[in-house]
Amino acid sequence: MTKAEKDGFPHHGGADAKREFIEALISRIAESGRNPAFWAYTYQHKCRREGVPCPVEIEE
Repeated sequence: MTKAEKDGFPHHGGADAKREFIEALISRIAESGRNPAFWAYTYQHKCRREGVPCPVEIEE
Protein backbone atom coordinates (compact mmCIF):
# COMPACT_ATOMS: atom_id res chain seq x y z
CA MET A 1 0.00 0.00 0.00
CA THR A 2 1.13 3.51 -0.63
CA LYS A 3 1.30 5.97 2.28
CA ALA A 4 -1.89 7.63 1.03
CA GLU A 5 -3.65 4.25 0.97
CA LYS A 6 -2.46 3.44 4.48
CA ASP A 7 -3.72 6.83 5.67
CA GLY A 8 -7.03 6.26 3.88
CA PHE A 9 -7.58 2.77 5.26
CA PRO A 10 -10.93 2.76 7.06
CA HIS A 11 -10.05 2.27 10.72
CA HIS A 12 -13.70 2.71 11.59
CA GLY A 13 -16.69 1.66 9.56
CA GLY A 14 -16.65 -2.05 9.98
CA ALA A 15 -15.61 -5.06 8.00
CA ASP A 16 -17.58 -4.09 4.88
CA ALA A 17 -15.70 -0.81 4.46
CA LYS A 18 -12.37 -2.57 4.96
CA ARG A 19 -13.31 -5.33 2.53
CA GLU A 20 -14.30 -2.81 -0.17
CA PHE A 21 -11.05 -0.89 0.34
CA ILE A 22 -8.99 -4.09 0.09
CA GLU A 23 -10.85 -5.32 -2.99
CA ALA A 24 -10.08 -2.02 -4.73
CA LEU A 25 -6.43 -2.27 -3.66
CA ILE A 26 -6.12 -5.86 -4.92
CA SER A 27 -7.66 -4.85 -8.26
CA ARG A 28 -5.16 -2.02 -8.61
CA ILE A 29 -2.26 -4.36 -7.80
CA ALA A 30 -3.48 -6.89 -10.39
CA GLU A 31 -3.93 -4.18 -13.05
CA SER A 32 -0.32 -3.10 -12.52
CA GLY A 33 0.82 -6.62 -13.45
CA ARG A 34 1.91 -7.63 -9.96
CA ASN A 35 0.61 -10.65 -8.06
CA PRO A 36 -1.96 -9.55 -5.44
CA ALA A 37 -1.75 -12.94 -3.68
CA PHE A 38 1.66 -11.98 -2.29
CA TRP A 39 0.23 -8.80 -0.74
CA ALA A 40 -2.80 -10.71 0.62
CA TYR A 41 -0.61 -13.41 2.20
CA THR A 42 1.63 -10.79 3.81
CA TYR A 43 -1.37 -8.85 5.13
CA GLN A 44 -2.91 -12.02 6.60
CA HIS A 45 0.37 -12.77 8.35
CA LYS A 46 0.41 -9.25 9.81
CA CYS A 47 -3.16 -9.64 11.10
CA ARG A 48 -2.32 -12.97 12.76
CA ARG A 49 0.82 -11.50 14.32
CA GLU A 50 -1.19 -8.58 15.73
CA GLY A 51 -4.07 -10.84 16.81
CA VAL A 52 -6.74 -8.98 14.84
CA PRO A 53 -9.38 -10.31 12.45
CA CYS A 54 -8.25 -10.18 8.84
CA PRO A 55 -10.69 -9.03 6.16
CA VAL A 56 -8.58 -10.69 3.43
CA GLU A 57 -9.20 -14.26 2.31
CA ILE A 58 -6.78 -16.18 0.13
CA GLU A 59 -8.32 -18.72 -2.22
CA GLU A 60 -6.22 -21.85 -2.29
